[in-house]
Amino acid sequence: MAEVISTMMDALWQREQFAYGCIVLGESELGPYTYQDIRGVLEPRRYVGKKCPLPLWGELAHALVRRLDPEEADYLVIDDIAATGRPTTEEFPWMPRSGSLIILPLRKETVAIGALILGKAQATAFTDPELRMELVEFSDALARSVIGAQTRQELDERAGQLVGLQLFTRSIATPMSLHGLLATVIEGIAELMGAASVLFAFQRTRLQPQLRRLLEETPGARAFQDIIGVGVVSIDEPMSVFASLYPLFVWAIDAGQPLFFDPTQRVELPEDLYYNEVGQALIVPVAIGDVALGSLYIESSAAKSSFDEGDMIVLRTATNAIAIALDRIG
Repeated sequence: MAEVISTMMDALWQREQFAYGCIVLGESELGPYTYQDIRGVLEPRRYVGKKCPLPLWGELAHALVRRLDPEEADYLVIDDIAATGRPTTEEFPWMPRSGSLIILPLRKETVAIGALILGKAQATAFTDPELRMELVEFSDALARSVIGAQTRQELDERAGQLVGLQLFTRSIATPMSLHGLLATVIEGIAELMGAASVLFAFQRTRLQPQLRRLLEETPGARAFQDIIGVGVVSIDEPMSVFASLYPLFVWAIDAGQPLFFDPTQRVELPEDLYYNEVGQALIVPVAIGDVALGSLYIESSAAKSSFDEGDMIVLRTATNAIAIALDRIG
């Protein structure tokens, strides 16, 4: 991906002189967006790989909004940054406070996947219709290149994940004690999903007596209300994780549906997360057929920024195998 973006930006810089420019890509249309390449600013490494703010009142959000009229220009131009005070320093702290700016959304069909942001030192530098059309054509080509690179990268990742899933299901197919099974599963899920935290939350009232007793006797098991928790978390106070995630655990168990979310943000209602498509954390139900036993929480490591729908499918397949193994024991 980085090589594709760098090559495209090199080509653009050879065609036209810009004071600065950058590319941001989003994990979903609603963000978060991350700086992929930035040029013409001091210490660009301070920003590459970092999140780009996306305030709803900001210029980037305005540019990314889908155009209802197909005849409307699909870009945002600010002719005089100094005169308008747009965009604000809060949105783009690295950007000069004078000159002019154009923001061109990168789209997959009508859905925004990122943006190309270009600036010039002079005011009204983007008034030429031919220049605007050239930049629109370039942004379309850039979007196609990014989509192609993302597709290839995802196929490579999924291929490795599917091989890992096969090995994982084989590793838990042989009979073993509950303690041995859980240790194998927690380690396997962490490796398969690139997770820093792996935590099972079993609901006592849904367990057979033998399985409930074995879980309660498992070394390291923790109790919170009607939940028995077993796993590894990336913080020193796992009970605080139970307290904060308890409503989400119960919702996933009752609804039989996964939840994506950001573990650093306060969640008022589980239903607020229902339409999320990505997240640094993921909860899926653990069930035998239609009978739920509990839920499984994973949180991404630093190496993996977030989980998506493909990760969710892999994890739910893994939890099906886990549920079958638990059923054999309990």
